Amino acid sequence: FFLIFCRSVALFGFCTSLFVSNSTTRTIMNSPSKPESLTRPRIPQRMGSARERSGSGGRPGSASNLLYEKDNRTAYLEKHELGRQNSFSSQYKKSTRGKINLWWASYSIEFRELVVYLLFLMVYSIICFGPAGTTIDRYQLKSDLSNNVHPQFSSSVSSKENWYTFMESTLLPNLYSTELGDPTDRGPYMFAADGVNLRIGTVRIRLVRVEDDKKNLPSAFADELEHLYPKLNYDSNMETANYNLTNGYVELKWKSGDSLGNSGSIYSTSTGFSYPPSGYAIDLPKGLSNSTNELAQLKAGDLLDAATRAVFVDYSLYNANTDEFAVVTLMSQFLATGGVDSEVKMRVQPLLAMYRVLTGDNAAMIWQLLVFLEMVLYFLVFLLLYREYTAYRALGAEIYFSDAFAILDILNYTLFIIVMCLRMNLASQLWSLDGDLTDDNGVDFINLTAVAATFSSTESAMSFNAIITFFKVFKYLRPVRRLALFTETLRLASGDMAYMCIVIAVILLAFGTSFNLGFGSELSGYMTLPVAVLSLFKAMLGDFDLDSLVEVNYALGPFLFVLFIFLVFFVILSMFLSIVDESYDVVRTALEEQEEAGNIEPLERDLSRFKNEVKHVIFYVVHSITGLSVTSSSKVAPMPIESPLKNDQPQNILQLDMVAEDKESGGGGGRGGGGELKQDGSGGGAVEFGRMRNDLAVEATPVAEVLTGAFNQLDELGGQQNEMLKILRNLESRLVKHKKKLDKK
Repeated sequence: FFLIFCRSVALFGFCTSLFVSNSTTRTIMNSPSKPESLTRPRIPQRMGSARERSGSGGRPGSASNLLYEKDNRTAYLEKHELGRQNSFSSQYKKSTRGKINLWWASYSIEFRELVVYLLFLMVYSIICFGPAGTTIDRYQLKSDLSNNVHPQFSSSVSSKENWYTFMESTLLPNLYSTELGDPTDRGPYMFAADGVNLRIGTVRIRLVRVEDDKKNLPSAFADELEHLYPKLNYDSNMETANYNLTNGYVELKWKSGDSLGNSGSIYSTSTGFSYPPSGYAIDLPKGLSNSTNELAQLKAGDLLDAATRAVFVDYSLYNANTDEFAVVTLMSQFLATGGVDSEVKMRVQPLLAMYRVLTGDNAAMIWQLLVFLEMVLYFLVFLLLYREYTAYRALGAEIYFSDAFAILDILNYTLFIIVMCLRMNLASQLWSLDGDLTDDNGVDFINLTAVAATFSSTESAMSFNAIITFFKVFKYLRPVRRLALFTETLRLASGDMAYMCIVIAVILLAFGTSFNLGFGSELSGYMTLPVAVLSLFKAMLGDFDLDSLVEVNYALGPFLFVLFIFLVFFVILSMFLSIVDESYDVVRTALEEQEEAGNIEPLERDLSRFKNEVKHVIFYVVHSITGLSVTSSSKVAPMPIESPLKNDQPQNILQLDMVAEDKESGGGGGRGGGGELKQDGSGGGAVEFGRMRNDLAVEATPVAEVLTGAFNQLDELGGQQNEMLKILRNLESRLVKHKKKLDKK
C-alpha cells in the first residue's frame, strides 16, 4: 500500500504538470483581453437545411467546412506552447526531464488531450469493472434468496388470512431458525434457515391505512353501508390517528418516514401505486417463539382491517462470504376492489465495502485499490473541471457553449461530483449505523433501507454517467476524419431530427390517449397514459399483441393498430431515416474532398508517429531480451542496374525497339553502325543504345525544369492562399465585432 501511495504522488505530479502548471493556461487566464484568435467558435456552425448543405456553389455549409477544423483556441495554445519550448535553457534540454518534456511537447495538443483523457478513462474503467465479480455474486445471492421464500409469497398471499399463514409457517421459521451463540449475548445476529445468511436486527411490519370517507357515501346506500374506504391517494387521504386493536393488545401510533428511518416512496410495478414511507410500525421481538406469539396477538386484534391498504415486511440479511447485504421488503397491497397484490423489493449491495476501507476494518486489497483509484478519479475530475473553467473564461459563454461537447463536459463532471457527494453521504449513514451493527444486546429493528436507497442512487448516477464518459471519446477523435463521420452526421442531422422527435412525441401522445380510453379498462398494457405510450413505443419496435386488441373490440382495435403502424412505420420512421441518410451523404462527400486534397490532420500524423515509436520500443525490448536482430520494417534492397545487353533477351522497351529494327534490316547489326550483336554485350548496338540514352536524358532535362518551376509556383500559390485565409479570418472577426456593436446600438 505504501508503494501504491508513492506511485499516486507521482501520478498527481504528472497530472498537475499536464493541467495546472501549463503556462498557456496561465497566459489565457492572466490576459487582460481576449485575443483576436479566440473570437471564432470551436466548431463550424450548422447553417441551412440538409438540402441547402448538399447544394452547390457558395453554400454556407460547404463540404470543406462540415468536418472538424482546428479551433483558434488550439492554435493559440500551440503558439504559446512553442514559445515556452523555445524558452527552455540548453542545459535543461539536455537533462532527462527536459528530453521527456520536449518529446511530449513535440506532439500536437489534440494528441496530448486524447492521451490524457484515455488515461482518465482507463482509471474510470478499472473502477467500474474492478468489482465485476461482486456483481455476479450480488445476482446469485438475490436469485438464491428469491428461490427460497419469495415465490411462495407472490403466489400464496391472495387474502389477509393467507398473509398470516405465510408469516407464521414460511417467513418467520426461515428468518428465526438458528441463533448464533448465546441469544442473550448476540441477540440481533441470527442465521437464517440456510445457515449462511445472517439476519441483521429484527423484523418490522409497517401498515399504511386510509381514512374513512363515509360522508361521501351515496344516499341510496347510506343505510346499508357504515364505512367507505377508497383507494389511497398517496398521503392526501392517509390515516394518521392512533390505531387501537380490537382486543386492546396494543395501540399503534402513526410515525413519519423520517422517524422510521425511511427515505422515498415505494412504487408498485404491477398496480402503478406509490406508497409513502410513513405508517404504523411494529417491530417483532427476537426469537421464533416470541415473534410467533406477537403475530398471533396482532391477528387476534384484527391488525389488517378494511382500512388497511398496504402492509410491508422489512428485514435485512448479511452474507459474510461475499460481504454483501440483502435489504428485503415484502409488499402486500389490499386494493379497494377487494383483491390482493404481492411484490418483493430486494436490493443486494456491498454496503460496507468502502466503509471498511476508510475505517481500516480488514478490507480486501481489491477494494482498497478501487477506493484509492476512485479518489484519484475525483482528483482528475477537478483538474479537468478547472481546465474547462479556464477555457470558459478565455472563450466566453457564447463561443464556449456553441460546442455540444462542452455541454456534455459540464454534465459529465457534475454527475461525478454528485456521485462523490452520494459516496460521502453513504459513508456518513454507515458511520451513524456502526453502533447499531455492533450492538450486542440490541433487539431493535436496524433500518438499512435508507442506506440501500443511497447506494442505488449512486449506481444510477454512475450508470447514466458511463454513457457520457465513453461517448466523450468522440470529442477527442474528431480530427480523425473516418471517426468523425458519426459525430458530424449526428450534428448535421440534429436540427431536423429534433423536429421529427416532436412529431413522434405528438403521435405517441395522441394514440396513447386513444388506446388508454378504448382499452385501458380491459388490458393492463394500456391502463394508464404512461403505460399506454410505453406499450405503443414497444409496438414501434415490433413487440405488439394484436389478438388482445381484437378480443376487446374487433372493429376499433384493428383500425387503430393499422393506422398507428402506417403512420409510424411507413411515414415517420422513413422520414427519420432519410434525414440521417442525407446528412451522412453530405459528410461523406466532405470527407472524400478532404482526402483528395491530401490534408493530414495533426492528430492523424501523431497517431501514426506514436504507433511507430511503440513498435520501435517493442522491437528494442524483444532484442534486449532475446538477443535477436528484429527490425521494425522490412526494407527491400534496390535491384542493381545491369546492362540491357547482358544477354540476347531484350531487357526494356528501348532494347525491344532496337532488336525489332535489326530484324527489319535483315541482320543482327546495330542501328547505323552495322555492328553485330554479341552474347558478351559488345558491338555497335551497345554504343548506339548508349547514345540514345544520352539523347533522351538531354531531352528530359527541360521537361524536369518545367515541372520544377510548376511545383515552385504551386508552393507560392499555397503560401498566398494561406495569407488570404489569414486576411479573411481577420475580416471575419472584425465583421463579428462590428455586428455586435450594431446590435447593441
